Amino acid sequence: DVERTAALGAAATLPLDTPPAEIAERIAELAYRGEEPEPEAEAAAMPPPPPSPTRRQLRAEAKVGREARIIAVWGPPGSHGRSSLAAALAHALVRYGRVLLIDADLAAPSLTPRLGILDDVSGLATLSRRANQGRLDEEVLAGAVIASHGFDLVTGIGRADRWRDISTATIEPILALAREHYDAI
Repeated sequence: DVERTAALGAAATLPLDTPPAEIAERIAELAYRGEEPEPEAEAAAMPPPPPSPTRRQLRAEAKVGREARIIAVWGPPGSHGRSSLAAALAHALVRYGRVLLIDADLAAPSLTPRLGILDDVSGLATLSRRANQGRLDEEVLAGAVIASHGFDLVTGIGRADRWRDISTATIEPILALAREHYDAI
């Protein structure tokens, strides 16, 4: 699968038997954007969450020419640890900038309960529906995210009857809009 994944355009591929330290080093290389974290942030066990921006601030923050990193945590159905890894990565990347975590697991989204969020409204369904209608904008994005643990979260879809709402045609504009406002997705 390493060769197949690389052929699909993955920035990095590692075999399953790669030591954890090497995996962490490779992830840090890919996510590192040339900015050193503050020394206080290094020492803190969990950095305090930044205040959530208002919709007006979110619109004003659009930065021209900025290219956010998109990191996909993927595994075959039934594999363990994907949500834990994704949440840990999002938390670790907060020190480098704004982070958006999207729970795009259509079969069993689990980030919402894992992070202790009681909201059962799907942010991904909202964004996808608006993308289908051609009405996806900064205000919709700001309304669909939940601030949690220092990063923003787009909750997943837990109902099979809603899976048809999600497609490449709706995910691509969501990622394009998110890239304008986040450093890592």
